[in-house]
Amino acid sequence: MVASGEDPAPPAAAQPGGEPKPSQYAPAADLVDQAEYYIGRLSEALLNEKEFDKDMQKRAKNDAHTLAVIALVLARHDEPNKLQAAKFLPAVRQLAEVAGDYAPAVAALAAVKQIAADGGEPASDVAWQTVAPLDALMRQVPIVNNSLRRGLDANRFKRQQKQTAGQAATLAAIAQAASFDLSDADDASTDDWRTLCHEMRDIAGQVNSAVHAGDPTQAQAGAKRLAQNCDACHEKFRGGK
Repeated sequence: MVASGEDPAPPAAAQPGGEPKPSQYAPAADLVDQAEYYIGRLSEALLNEKEFDKDMQKRAKNDAHTLAVIALVLARHDEPNKLQAAKFLPAVRQLAEVAGDYAPAVAALAAVKQIAADGGEPASDVAWQTVAPLDALMRQVPIVNNSLRRGLDANRFKRQQKQTAGQAATLAAIAQAASFDLSDADDASTDDWRTLCHEMRDIAGQVNSAVHAGDPTQAQAGAKRLAQNCDACHEKFRGGK
């Protein structure tokens, strides 16, 4: 939710039925880049079993859950993309389930990589759904957001433009997926939860557009609104924590 006194983010362009097109808040090319980034991070995490300690296990789990969200939005995307294959999302979800267990995770990651390389026909019936635990996604948000904000620094903006656009798209994808997880909401607060998620998605989409346009001023303004949205969400659903 945007703080009092701030203009709310305008809604993303909608498809029939009111559902915004993923291309309006998270371009497919950016999400594909981010999927490849997280696959790379998971490959690093699973490189050596002796180094796969508790911290690395936690990182692998969070990265795999983030990859699952990205895979979901790509599966539903209005822009055809190479990770839209019907088998990709189920394979990523399987990886997320075993990401903390070294040998199964290695095998599951190999399957994800193979499907990503082979492609295939896209699924025609993928529904919006909960694909990752909300607490894992909420742990990932500040990590992605902090990196995004560093990339908006004047000295880094052009050099990190592609990476920063991808991070904004990832935040938008997380927000879209989180809107379907009502585990932190009750009957009275469901609408507030969805409103906050949709605002986060739309603001992150605006940051993505500003980064692509080469406009750091607008991107930085959007990053401030993202921070306000996070604060409002924590105040409403986490008691300010």
